[in-house]
Amino acid sequence: GHVLAVTMLAELHRSQRKQEKLCFTNITLVSQRNFILMLQTFLKHSRGKLKDLDLRRFSLSAATIVDSAPVHVQPYLRLMRLDKPIGTWLLYLPCTWSIALAANPGCFPDLGMLTLFGTGALLMRGAGCTINDIVRVFAQVSHTASRPIASGEISRMQALVFLGGQLSLALGVLLCLNYYRYSESILLGVKSTALSGFVVAMMSGLVLAGVNAEQTLPYYAVLTGVAMHLTNQIYTLDINKPEDCWKKFVSNRNLGLLLFLGIVVGNLWKE
Repeated sequence: GHVLAVTMLAELHRSQRKQEKLCFTNITLVSQRNFILMLQTFLKHSRGKLKDLDLRRFSLSAATIVDSAPVHVQPYLRLMRLDKPIGTWLLYLPCTWSIALAANPGCFPDLGMLTLFGTGALLMRGAGCTINDIVRVFAQVSHTASRPIASGEISRMQALVFLGGQLSLALGVLLCLNYYRYSESILLGVKSTALSGFVVAMMSGLVLAGVNAEQTLPYYAVLTGVAMHLTNQIYTLDINKPEDCWKKFVSNRNLGLLLFLGIVVGNLWKE
C-alpha cells in the first residue's frame, strides 16, 4: 500500500511539473509573439521618421551646408550660388587638368596649386553670380524675384561691398601664384575651347596637351571615354526638356573628375 501511494504521488508530481512547464512555454511563446508584433508596429510607424532623420543628419549636400549656416550669412552664400556648386566645379576642373599635366613624371599634382585654383574658382564664380544678380535687379528680370537682392534680403550696396570682398580675395589668390616657380614649362593645348562645348576642338586640345606633356596609356584611355560621353550628350540631348539639359550639364562634373584622375594616373605611369 505504501509503495502504491508513493508511486501515485510521484506520478502526480511529474504531471504537475509537465503542466507547469507547458504553461511556462505557452506564456513564453505568447510573450515572444506580442514582442514581435510590437516591434513590427513600431518599425512600421517609425520607418519614415527614422529615414528622414538619417537623411537630415548625414546629408552633406551644398544646399544643406548653406541651410545650416547662420541665418544672416545664408543670403550671401545663396548670392554666390554656394548652394548650387556645379558652376564652380566646371570652372575649377579644367584648372586641375592643367595642374596635373604640369606635374613632374611619377609625381602627384601640386596640392598648393590645386588649393589656390579651387579657392579662386569659388571666389570668381561667386563674384560672377553676384554681378549677374545685380544686373538683373536693375533690368527687373521677373524670374529672379526670389534671389537675395531682389527679395530684399540683401541691399544693392551690401551686394556691391560683398562683390568687392570676393574680388579682393581673388586678387590675393592671383598674387600668390607669382611665388610659384617650375623647373620646366609645358605648353598645354587646353584653352578656352575646352569650355566651349565643341567636342572636336576640346578633344583636339586634350590630345595635344597629352602629347606635349608626354602622357601615357591611362590618359588616352580616359580621353576615349570622355569623347564617347560628350558624343552621347550631343545626340541624346533634348533641348526642349530643361530637366534633361540640367541632368547632362551636372554630369560634366563627374566627367571632369574622371579626366583629372586619368591625368594623375597617366603621370604616375611614366617611368
